[in-house]
Amino acid sequence: MAKSLSCFFLILFTLMHFAWGCFKYTCKTSEQVFLPETCIYNDNLTDTYYSRKCSDSKYQCVPDQTSSYQFNYSCSLPTPQHYSNNPGEFCKTSDDCSYALPCKDGICIGTAKGGECQNSGTCEPGTYCKDNICVPQIKIGESGCTSDYDCVNNAACNETSYNDPTKNTCYLYKSFKVHDPVAQCYNGKSMLCPYSICWEDFHNRVFYCTDLFSTVKGQGAECNPDEEDDSCESNPDSFFNPPYITGGNCQCSLNSQGTAHCSALPGDPASLQYNKIWTKWIESKDIFKCNTFSRTDSNCVKTYWSTKDYNAFVYYQTQLTMLNSIIGAEDCVLETMAENWLEIKNAYDGHGNNDDDSDGNSDSGAFALEISILIAVAIY
Repeated sequence: MAKSLSCFFLILFTLMHFAWGCFKYTCKTSEQVFLPETCIYNDNLTDTYYSRKCSDSKYQCVPDQTSSYQFNYSCSLPTPQHYSNNPGEFCKTSDDCSYALPCKDGICIGTAKGGECQNSGTCEPGTYCKDNICVPQIKIGESGCTSDYDCVNNAACNETSYNDPTKNTCYLYKSFKVHDPVAQCYNGKSMLCPYSICWEDFHNRVFYCTDLFSTVKGQGAECNPDEEDDSCESNPDSFFNPPYITGGNCQCSLNSQGTAHCSALPGDPASLQYNKIWTKWIESKDIFKCNTFSRTDSNCVKTYWSTKDYNAFVYYQTQLTMLNSIIGAEDCVLETMAENWLEIKNAYDGHGNNDDDSDGNSDSGAFALEISILIAVAIY
């Protein structure tokens, strides 16, 4: 994609929320007169942002540093960005590869088994860096790991001991059952759990894989970002005492109503959609062609998967990250503030994926997301 999502996130977190509610976003009216370079104009009397797309596709909408009013945005050439790829990922020249690694036959070549390494990111697929030497990754059922990256690409490390790696074993992703104990739970996530989610039982200080939970009031429910309410809460997991209840994030949307909405929980439909395509990737043979650090990165997915599968992977991944931000957003706003999302969606739709209730787009093109679908379990 020609432009980075970083511009969208910069605008998103700069503009969307103020102390007493959400801003509103809508299209420039025919009566309004913008300066030629202006793409977003703020009316501070109504807390509304008026948007129009840059006339030249080479430009993107960025904060206007020369404006006396800091909340206006202007069309400007994007800052060139260069991404370095890890071993196993596509390249045109060695400049595309991280750590100054060579590019051969369109693929970045890592350090071979037995070679010296700085970290696992320099080692060829199938190996990781141990004691500054690239060695074969640890197989499922074998011990000695200190992180997931030490294990083969479809496995995670159940790290029961920080000091003695011989007590730590590599297990297949998602091979544990609901309410099985798990050694580590980072930010409520474990790749070993069936739904990749876990929680700590505070009575016995043990982490457990949790059951699949969803938003009680429906995915994408309207919420208040300034007050605590139960709009984003999940159904309880009564295995825990007291029952475990979690909740999605309440975030302002880029719509003209100035409303905020909940992100999706793991049991909500859009999260299940991403989990399905993510599971397809981790169960494929192609995942073993990636460097251990890149096992679930979209760059490696793009290198080895078909265009259709890759577009689906990126579409559902991005949808989960963004969709409660764009519930009800008009196309003119998305074209300015989330252009990359539209590019991702168009690429996905262009490979035989029909518009339906699950992707959050109405046929009118206004991204009026239905409450029954939406976003954001963690992206692994």
